[in-house]
Amino acid sequence: MSRQLIRTVLVALLISFSISSTPNSSSASSLKSEADSSTRMAFHDAMRKFWEDHITWTRVFIVSAAGDLPDKATATGRLLQNQVDIGNAIKPYYGDAAGNKLTALLREHITRELSISFHRSLTSFKLQ
Repeated sequence: MSRQLIRTVLVALLISFSISSTPNSSSASSLKSEADSSTRMAFHDAMRKFWEDHITWTRVFIVSAAGDLPDKATATGRLLQNQVDIGNAIKPYYGDAAGNKLTALLREHITRELSISFHRSLTSFKLQ
């Protein structure tokens, strides 16, 4: 995996974890504090769901591609949509440009890594 892709994935993970664990610095009122906490928890839960989906759809794609199953196109589309979902999730915090950049980097990572991994698995399978 290239250093750029590793850095991108690490930055994405750090962003998702740092936002969810940022302490509440504005305690002007307990209602605002509760709302901020609720917002952070909602973001945390959403990011957790997106990364769980990432794992799930990566596996579904690999199984479908390896078995040349009819749902391969659907699995591929859903896996790529997951990258858009993750990018969109950070837009309210970091802006549209950052969200779009993260989406592009994650999609590049997915398309490159899955292509390499799938090629290796097929080569390994044929050699046995």
